[in-house]
Amino acid sequence: MKRFNKCNLQDLLLDEDFKFCVWENEKGNSLYWDELLALNPEEVFTMNQARELLLTLTQKTSSLTQQELAEGVAAILSHTIPQKNRFRISRQFRWLSIAAAVLLMLGVFFFKSNNRSAAYSYNEIIATAATPLHEEVNETKQEKRVTLPDSSIVVLLPSGKISYANPFIQNKRREIYLSGDAFFDIRKDTVNPLFVYANGLLTRVVGTSFLIKTTEKEVKVLVRTGRVAVTPMRKGERIAQKGAELMLIPNQQALFSTKDQAIFKTNIDFPDQLKNMKKDQVLSFENRPIGEVFESLEKVYGIPFEYDRTVMAKCLLHVEFTNESLFAKLDIITQTIGASYRVVDGRVIVSGKGCN
Repeated sequence: MKRFNKCNLQDLLLDEDFKFCVWENEKGNSLYWDELLALNPEEVFTMNQARELLLTLTQKTSSLTQQELAEGVAAILSHTIPQKNRFRISRQFRWLSIAAAVLLMLGVFFFKSNNRSAAYSYNEIIATAATPLHEEVNETKQEKRVTLPDSSIVVLLPSGKISYANPFIQNKRREIYLSGDAFFDIRKDTVNPLFVYANGLLTRVVGTSFLIKTTEKEVKVLVRTGRVAVTPMRKGERIAQKGAELMLIPNQQALFSTKDQAIFKTNIDFPDQLKNMKKDQVLSFENRPIGEVFESLEKVYGIPFEYDRTVMAKCLLHVEFTNESLFAKLDIITQTIGASYRVVDGRVIVSGKGCN
């Protein structure tokens, strides 16, 4: 299996070994793909970008030859039409149109600046803070629940830590600095939005719930409810550039590379990746309509359910849930009413013949 050193999208998209691993993984044989990722842990972010782009591009252009596909990839990556190929303007224009559609669909955004500086780290921010900060650190192996001065909740995962000013609201802003992983359930305040600074990425919300996971190389923002705006920050910046923010909705995530300052947006295939603060909440249904059950799960997990309301109108459920995972709940529900489910683009689609 090949090792890639400081690879880029063009290297991967045109590499036959890489494409072989992607195709095999799509066929259900994940051995080669898993081995490739294990051999190249430094390049996982770029490889996942290239894989998504390759799959989407192939789906959109299945009628094209391999040569045309290679030309299209080159066009996408260059974003220019060489002078010597101007006579092929129609084909190249076609490719550039495809490129724009693909990049918009994938949500790949690259923010570049001639004055780009190293991203702020948590320690740098704390050391240079203009006002004293209050710090909360989770030194245990369990989750730590922190109540902010505005009654918002932050659940710090092991080794996670946050800092914020006191008073918490200053200049119509609520600001938090994060290291590690944390789940946020933020009280809505349209006048004083919340800003989370995490290893070079700024997350802005008014009131919503979301998970942020940080490492030295990347930051992940996974949205559970509401809307979240993310943007990379250059050193010394405090306010996001207008128009530069990437918007996320429930069951979408942003992957931010601290190396290239690139943001990659995708749907979350498995909603349970989001930290569920209500996992110990008891959900009890005593012969309740299945529609009411799905509505309750939508509120708890922040994911939409799709089903035929007419077909399932007579389905009732008598069950009590405590700390089961979402998928365990779905298994119980669908087995009880003789249905099945699948997760597609962050949506739960339930199918069945109904109940007599």
